[in-house]
Amino acid sequence: MGLSQETDENLMLRFGRGEAAAFEFLYQRHESRVFRYLHRNVRNKATANDLMQEVWFAVVRGAANYQPTAKFTTWLFTIAHNRTVDMIRANHRLQSLDAGVASKFKLVLLWLAVGLPLLWGAMKALEDIGSLPL
Repeated sequence: MGLSQETDENLMLRFGRGEAAAFEFLYQRHESRVFRYLHRNVRNKATANDLMQEVWFAVVRGAANYQPTAKFTTWLFTIAHNRTVDMIRANHRLQSLDAGVASKFKLVLLWLAVGLPLLWGAMKALEDIGSLPL
């Protein structure tokens, strides 16, 4: 039976046994659907391309342990979904860190603009009081 006649699950099992051609066929069969899924979720072509690499690397890493307990596409799109969620969480954490730094920076600027002149004025007033004759 040719590769085009094989189910995705059988192709993945064959790849797990070392048949690189089986992986190439799986990739060609699902590449555009996975990319569209990723691109639709992240709305950025470069990010979708990065995620594509991560998804297919995960497929390669999981080949030796792959068990067809569900459809291959269910497994594949679960990987794609999880990688997308991981990327979104990582970006959200970075944005939160950036926001925290930005708010602290704003407080420092506010201190420099308002607090420092007030402190300077108070110190000057104390100095003037100290120079008054008793």
